[in-house]
Amino acid sequence: MDNLFDAGLWGFLWKFWPLTLVALGIYIIMHRDRIGKGHTVNVSESNRKLFGDSYVNYHNEEIGHKTASLLIGDLRVDLTDAILAPGENSIHASIAFGDVKIIVPSEFPIKVSSQCVIGDIQFDENKEDGIFPKIEHTDSGYDLAESKLFISLSGVIGDLTVQKT
Repeated sequence: MDNLFDAGLWGFLWKFWPLTLVALGIYIIMHRDRIGKGHTVNVSESNRKLFGDSYVNYHNEEIGHKTASLLIGDLRVDLTDAILAPGENSIHASIAFGDVKIIVPSEFPIKVSSQCVIGDIQFDENKEDGIFPKIEHTDSGYDLAESKLFISLSGVIGDLTVQKT
């Protein structure tokens, strides 16, 4: 233990800088609704979990403004039977390590913003992969629609998918 302090505390901490970056990335993703830009949302429902798989189904329920976060695992959000509230609805989903899949009815006018550090992002036929992939999409008529859905996905390592049914 004396060798640790002989080498200097900064020398010891320098060896762990990658862990510091990972921790910072996880913090940013888990608190994206507070840090995010462009769409600040009053979140009325939050689904946060550390480990495991999470399945969220909004069966005959108004979407409004929802957020779902998962540290490690797979997150699936099924909006097949969901109802859009008047105005802009939003789903913010983030994951550190794992996959996120959002299933959306084809009649919903949507705007998608998705990004991750390493992985695959897919929306319909659009697919980006590798390091820092990003997909931005806005349906035609989104801006004029009375009810619409904004989907924001973010991740560190994994796959992010938005699938219209």
